[in-house]
Amino acid sequence: MPFVRRSFFTYFLVLLLGSSLGAALLSSCGTDKPGQTADATTAAPAAGTSGPQPLLDSAYVVRALGAVPQFRAELPWANKFYRERQYRLGWFKDNQLVPQATQLLQTIAKASDEGLDPRKYQVKDLAKLFSALKVAPDEAHRDALEQEIDVALSGTYFVWASDFYRGVANPHDAKNTAWQVKPNKIKLHKALLTYLGDRKSKYGYYQFAPLHPEYNNLKKALAAYRIREAAGGWPALPAGLVLRPGQSSPAVSALRQRLLGPRPTPPPTLRRCTTRPWPMP
Repeated sequence: MPFVRRSFFTYFLVLLLGSSLGAALLSSCGTDKPGQTADATTAAPAAGTSGPQPLLDSAYVVRALGAVPQFRAELPWANKFYRERQYRLGWFKDNQLVPQATQLLQTIAKASDEGLDPRKYQVKDLAKLFSALKVAPDEAHRDALEQEIDVALSGTYFVWASDFYRGVANPHDAKNTAWQVKPNKIKLHKALLTYLGDRKSKYGYYQFAPLHPEYNNLKKALAAYRIREAAGGWPALPAGLVLRPGQSSPAVSALRQRLLGPRPTPPPTLRRCTTRPWPMP
């Protein structure tokens, strides 16, 4: 029957074409395009230093410093500092910490040389934040850490610089009339801008260098007192001792030694040589 043969032949031809087309479609779907990876679940690389740095705003600065009791008093300086920088980060360049960050922590670690307690200025665990920044999984985490670190470093700087430049004694204390010192009117936000290289200054104060030789003399005296303290300290005086001018007491010698220190050992006496070192001709 011609009709049946023709229908069967047509059906067979359609089936053959459909199989070929399906194979071609499956083959094209399984082929990667240039520049694409075969595995879509491949983990993204670490954030690194690519991309722009994040910006801050006044609300973030107030919120971050206000949450730390030791930093609250430094808010006016921080606001002025970031306002002059148009709220750009101060301690980062190209998403990397500037060298001044490490310098500041090293300076604070030696605060005892200035008669200050380093623990007062170690408010935030900056080393932990630095480590977290190195392994930030993406740019969002990296940017958040950069913002947190930047404000924490600024707060730390202002707490430290306030004590270093102005001292920790109150010159206006009415109970202590011995202090007749004018308060230092240094503008700490300007000092930080100079410290970070954003402005110039002919003075070395921004590097925590003393401006006067008397300050170095005080540091030397402090170091000498600490050496003496480690060697046993000063002679003890009787409790409730009262001495008046001209009065003799066994405690006078101890008092003299306590105030002036032990007497230096006199140099050995040299005898005058009366013999010639070589015979006369």
